[in-house]
Amino acid sequence: MGHLLRRVFVRHRYWLGVGALVLVTAPLGVGNRPLWVGAETREAAIAKQMADSGDFFRTRLAGRAMHEKPPFFYASVASSIRLHRGVTRFSTRLPSILFSAMTLFSAAAVAFLLFSPRAGLFTAAILATTYLFAVNAHDCVVDVPLTAFVSLGLLAFTASSRRAGAPRWDVWFGLAAAGALLAKGFIGLALLAILTVPFWIFTSERRRLRDSVSALALLVPFAALLLWSGLTYGRSGTSGLFEAFWTQQFGRLFGFRDREYSHHEAPFYFYLAALPGMLFPWVVTLPAALGSGLRAEGRRPQGSRPVFLALLTGLAAALLFLSLAGTKRTIYFLPVVPIVAILVGSYLDAKLGEAGARVPRFLWLQFAVVSLTAVAVPLLPAWADRRITAGEAAGVAAVALLCAALGFAARRSPARLVSITLAVAIGAVVLLDRYSLPRWNRDRSTWDFFSRVEKRLAAGGGRVVAYDLNEDVLGLACLQLTRDPLAEDDPARLEEDLKDPNTYLLIEKRALRHIAPSWAAKLERIEAGRAGNRSISLYRLREADRPGPQPLPLLASVPRGIGRARLPPSRSAVEAKALVNAAGEEKPPDEHRQKDRARDRGDLGAGRLADPK
Repeated sequence: MGHLLRRVFVRHRYWLGVGALVLVTAPLGVGNRPLWVGAETREAAIAKQMADSGDFFRTRLAGRAMHEKPPFFYASVASSIRLHRGVTRFSTRLPSILFSAMTLFSAAAVAFLLFSPRAGLFTAAILATTYLFAVNAHDCVVDVPLTAFVSLGLLAFTASSRRAGAPRWDVWFGLAAAGALLAKGFIGLALLAILTVPFWIFTSERRRLRDSVSALALLVPFAALLLWSGLTYGRSGTSGLFEAFWTQQFGRLFGFRDREYSHHEAPFYFYLAALPGMLFPWVVTLPAALGSGLRAEGRRPQGSRPVFLALLTGLAAALLFLSLAGTKRTIYFLPVVPIVAILVGSYLDAKLGEAGARVPRFLWLQFAVVSLTAVAVPLLPAWADRRITAGEAAGVAAVALLCAALGFAARRSPARLVSITLAVAIGAVVLLDRYSLPRWNRDRSTWDFFSRVEKRLAAGGGRVVAYDLNEDVLGLACLQLTRDPLAEDDPARLEEDLKDPNTYLLIEKRALRHIAPSWAAKLERIEAGRAGNRSISLYRLREADRPGPQPLPLLASVPRGIGRARLPPSRSAVEAKALVNAAGEEKPPDEHRQKDRARDRGDLGAGRLADPK
């Protein structure tokens, strides 16, 4: 029995290593990290409202319809919320945990098929410790399932091409493409085409393209598109279809003006400038891997597979495509990171295969960068608190001594140095989750503010109306408050709402300028605090300015929300709205959502390095 287990271990040791890596990294960034103000709070709030309503194909935030992405990822999060009977850090992130595991296995399998089993293990370890993947892989954001299905599609293409002896897109590729489409839209299909077509272009003896693509590889994504379109039309009609496909899908690609995503416009070189941070720390080895691969391509025997050239071309084409897009955020580059991991992992594998090789200088540089990162991880709480405790100083010293000892032990062995570098990188990620994040009380004031608001609402049975509120903050309010706030963009309707003594106004300090001064003076601030980096307050109408009991006028026929009727605006409300319109410039239809999404914080919790302002 022991001999059999030994044989199984020796034969499948690299796959067992990938499985162990997935198990070690699966809980990271889940239990010890709250839902910080960012895209994650917004996406989780949409899923929560989906779970509360029971309608798993309608995306709404605080009563406002959201057509930016297909509803299927939100439906998976809503199912997890219902399964765990509430919104928790684990329930909102469980689908992303599964999708990130799918990405790790798929990337490792691609490297296994194209290079070697050891390259597959290196690829998984490098991907799991690359900055952009490590800080986003378990976040409740749509880019995580998109990355998983793009990696799965590349695996399906690689496997079918290997079986056919030539580039081949089969039904399994079609299923992965359908998943990518339903995760985030047409960007999934575009990335899969960009990453796989170079294999067909550079193959010397290739079939015609129409003979390489099976009918099901096209029909399955088309069926997924019909499903998404049908659900959108059934829920929102023609206007919903126009918003979802033209305004959101093509608008984000071409960069339409005066939209809620317009603040994500950035220069062409945005991703190129962000590459060192997004691919940290393995950006040190990437130039050596690219240079070595290009030299090897010059010596490649005629008729052999141009694997490296196809991967490099796909990477460059994806970078160019994303750079040409009208909107840019670092997290949009996430589906391309597995390609970088495959290139670096295969290069390290090839380097270790060189007999009698000395330890290259770049390996020492890579080890130094990874070691300094591990030493800096215990300092994150000190950076937030602006002081270093004795325990933190001792932790830094211990990590530094350990890295020095490991480097000394591997000074004459490239294989040992690579293994130690990967182990230290994984250890740094684990240390970040287990030590630094629990001590990093960066959003304590945010939780204190919403705790006070919740106590006030519970005592008086009131409700909250949010005006001109950033959508990430609005999402956090939906998650923190027992009763979801209602988003309102019309000053006249807002005044009517606040005449109810049990209605409160949640608003940012900057948004008060959009309210007529004569009417804003009637507001009484009862709570103040911060949500992330934003000043936010809770107001209500002063008691002296509330109207007395009056007979109810006829209800207007224009509904707002679900099952609510609208009172006709009073003369003062109309005057207030006129003052706002006269004082401010003309506002496009999406101005409120544009302001609500603008100045999103670029931080570790939001999974962004430097989002354009």
